[in-house]
Amino acid sequence: MTFDSILKELKAGKFAPIYFLSGEEVYYIHKIADYIEQHALEPAQKDFNFNVFYGKDSDPNIIIGDAQQYPVFSEKKLIIVKEAQDIKKWDAFESYLKKPQASTILVICHNYKKIDKRTAFGKLIEKNSVFLETEKLKDEKLIHWVEALIDGHGFKIKPENSKLLVDHLGNDLSKIENEIEKLSLNINKGDTITADLIEKYIGISKDFNMFEFTKAISYKDLTKALNILLYFQKNPKAGPPVVMMGLIYTLFSKLYILHNNLGLSDFDLAKKIGVPSFFFNEYKVAMRNFPLKKTEIAISLLYEYDGKLKGLNSGAVDDFELMKEMVFKLFY
Repeated sequence: MTFDSILKELKAGKFAPIYFLSGEEVYYIHKIADYIEQHALEPAQKDFNFNVFYGKDSDPNIIIGDAQQYPVFSEKKLIIVKEAQDIKKWDAFESYLKKPQASTILVICHNYKKIDKRTAFGKLIEKNSVFLETEKLKDEKLIHWVEALIDGHGFKIKPENSKLLVDHLGNDLSKIENEIEKLSLNINKGDTITADLIEKYIGISKDFNMFEFTKAISYKDLTKALNILLYFQKNPKAGPPVVMMGLIYTLFSKLYILHNNLGLSDFDLAKKIGVPSFFFNEYKVAMRNFPLKKTEIAISLLYEYDGKLKGLNSGAVDDFELMKEMVFKLFY
């Protein structure tokens, strides 16, 4: 099942005996587990009918033993197993999966990892539970997620400002949601979230940020790139070198893909590298500024300076000085 379909059933008051929530994107796992915790039982029922176990510290037999018990003064009892990826032996769960206690809601949160669905246990858990497998959102999907989140709060935002948030906050959905929540307390429903509002309430400079930095590289604007680097040097949290390196590498790895697929249309090229079509013009400019040979040189340079940032053959040179040196070499 999908996150949306599971949440829809929960909001309709339909609770299943077993939920197995797994995968790389723990945001969705926590959202479902939190909703069940808040809505499956009345507050007065929780004292005798709600238990939380942690995979690393819990005996699976004790978890199953608790799940098999009947609720007290309640129609349901709730058990949430957190950090279930740390459970080593799943044998104890097999018989329970085949015949769960109908009055128990067992929620298993298998964070960061996927279960191997090819194994007998994997097939059993997928068949006998409400099964969710999540993946990290990337590129275009992440930007669309941000826009949907903002729309759900009753606000508007332009694509370039969605990208500004993504480039600065990364793909940590919980962090993005928290920042949007913070911003929403200071603006009115129906307002458009502008770069000025993002700078004021989230602290991302509209002129000196990751989005503008990679754009300056794409457009081969050395002055702008260096000015942003100087800002980052004075405000290290705004632009950590390791994050910058990741974004620059993403830019050039996508340019490499584009140069090797020149027969495709702009729409198909944008889709191939996973960016919204309205951002593709930046990549077209970058392709002209960095032909295939220069793109290959740039990727080699990035590997070299990634090593230097990790302390290989860099001496005592400051990380931001290394970044400036690398940017010079990228441009010439």
